[in-house]
Amino acid sequence: MNKVKVKNANILLFVVVILIAILPQILIPILQRIPGFNFRELAQTNEIFKIILLAIDQYVFILLPVIIFTVINRLKIKEVFRLNPINLTASVLTVIMAAAAWFVSVFATIIVYHIYTIVIGKPSNGIDDIIPANMYLGLFLIALTPAICEEALFRGIILKAYENRGTVKAIVITAFLFAMIHFSIIRVVGPFIIAILAGYLVAKSNSIIPGILTHMTFNSISLLIFYGAKKIPQQPERLPTMPEYIAMSVLVAFALLIIVGCMIGFVYLTSPRKKSLDRGLISRLFLGRSTEENEPFKKPITSIKNDLISILSSWPVIIIILIFIFFNVADILSILFK
Repeated sequence: MNKVKVKNANILLFVVVILIAILPQILIPILQRIPGFNFRELAQTNEIFKIILLAIDQYVFILLPVIIFTVINRLKIKEVFRLNPINLTASVLTVIMAAAAWFVSVFATIIVYHIYTIVIGKPSNGIDDIIPANMYLGLFLIALTPAICEEALFRGIILKAYENRGTVKAIVITAFLFAMIHFSIIRVVGPFIIAILAGYLVAKSNSIIPGILTHMTFNSISLLIFYGAKKIPQQPERLPTMPEYIAMSVLVAFALLIIVGCMIGFVYLTSPRKKSLDRGLISRLFLGRSTEENEPFKKPITSIKNDLISILSSWPVIIIILIFIFFNVADILSILFK
């Protein structure tokens, strides 16, 4: 048995969202009342406490529900999580694409940040407080661990569930849901871009390894910059000028060319039948079409309109979107009235 129902996958995601977003909001005020126990101060200053929190967030709140879900539904682990190898060259191309996509996502995030700052005000950046001082621990807990745990959920369970609607739609829907659980308008664009790339590479190669590598590379670059500059590169000290935007746009165009070039090589290397770079391969690259029976991309079974109605009428998805809206409205009000 390897078919994952969309309804069940949505409920799993809902459970994870409750654990990572709502449960802390309930527990932290309760823990704050314990004499001599200052949760927020410990989370900011105590390294062991930070490590415990990060480990619980990933292994207990995300990976454990995925494992339980897999066992209860008797899923075939290798098929659902696409535990298939890819060659070294394809792995290197994946890392290069992820690095280029990181730059594209940062550029997009800066634009969103610029608009947000002008319209509402400068947002806070509390993510710096939870990063461990030790770089190797930080890379393990914030780069490698989420790359495994979150990819198992999204490019494993969620992507497999929605793939019955068509692979392209599944990639986009999974990326949307992945972006939603970051609960920030400012930080929604970067995860969406990297999730689109990860989903595409996973579907094309029928392996979760490119998703893990993409996710890990994306987080690692941000962390390495943090350890060098002691600040996550998400909120610039000042808004860019027009000449700076033009220069960044040129670099983004170059990054996109790198991604497309590497994708052609990736598709060729991971294609069921290696062919010359003919029109058929280009079609498979951009449209997911092929005459091969074992082509990984599935055709859509319903229209986009019907899919949207189905997704937005699912109660777990509705609640997740409402939670996303609630957190962002709260952030906006805190900025406007501080």
